[in-house]
Amino acid sequence: MRIAVFASGRGSNLLAIHDAVISGKLEGV
Repeated sequence: MRIAVFASGRGSNLLAIHDAVISGKLEGV
């Protein structure tokens, strides 16, 4: 999960939301 590492740098909120959206789409499919 490189997203978590990137989130540590900046925009953790945006990336967290983006990750949640991706996870939601994957589960939705």
